[in-house]
Amino acid sequence: AEYASRFPESVGNFVLDAVLSHATVDQIAVADQITAVNRLVLRADDFCQSDPSCPFKDQGNGSVPEAFTKVIQMAENGSFSDLNVTATLAKFALYYTVNSSPDFPKFNLALSQALNGNATLLVPDPVIMLEIVNVLPIICADEAGDDNTVDGLRKLNQSASAVDTLGFQYSQFWQLRLMCTAWPFPARPKKTLKVQTPMLFVTADYDLNTPTELATLQWQDQSPQSTLVVRHGDDHGTTMLVGQPASQDAITFLATGTIPQPTEQQLVSVYAPGSQRPPVTPPYVAPIGKDAGDLSIVESISF
Repeated sequence: AEYASRFPESVGNFVLDAVLSHATVDQIAVADQITAVNRLVLRADDFCQSDPSCPFKDQGNGSVPEAFTKVIQMAENGSFSDLNVTATLAKFALYYTVNSSPDFPKFNLALSQALNGNATLLVPDPVIMLEIVNVLPIICADEAGDDNTVDGLRKLNQSASAVDTLGFQYSQFWQLRLMCTAWPFPARPKKTLKVQTPMLFVTADYDLNTPTELATLQWQDQSPQSTLVVRHGDDHGTTMLVGQPASQDAITFLATGTIPQPTEQQLVSVYAPGSQRPPVTPPYVAPIGKDAGDLSIVESISF
């Protein structure tokens, strides 16, 4: 987006997939990601009803969020002290189970096993922390925080808590912003990127890495000539999911410059420049299955 705003004469067929707007206020970014992870727990609950191997299938809708709450309470009470799994670490591990390519079977299995005293799947993978540290030079140098004081971090907490219905209390953006407070080099202040060149923005309703609200912000407020493609499912990086309608729209635009026509379908919606995007397709309504980005589905499940 920044390249397109600075060198519009050099822009051809640009597809921006899983957008993070440079002008996003930290409090909004953190709140959007907290909203996204709460949505994904409800999506895991919906997935459970289509998964014959889900340990909560017979308990009906609402059983997965209920199990999540019980497991976190158990962790707070020290039930998993043998593995040094605190409530904070349990939330961290569960968060990254549904991040990027959500693994709903693993998420649900982790909860079921924990309820029965086995917290093995709640032990965070140390590789995750290494991945976060590796992106710090890019994130911290690319954009200054809005308020790196203790009061600023407290405000992030307040904005997140206001939308955190399940009490997840964790966000990648939140963690990165905290880590960037110790970054020793100056970073550029945030700026609004006005992109006048026609481009294609692509997002997924249930993306956790870059919540879909951020794509809407860049497209609707700062890119008046661009088209938005919304995939009604989860996973991060729609264009890579070859064979799905939203992916095909992006690939066709890259190859030919043909902009997809506005449409409202079960798996994909396309919004023309200047139009309004409706709210995210709610859990229990959005499609579930391989075509909706659920790549972890076992082959025996039929949708």
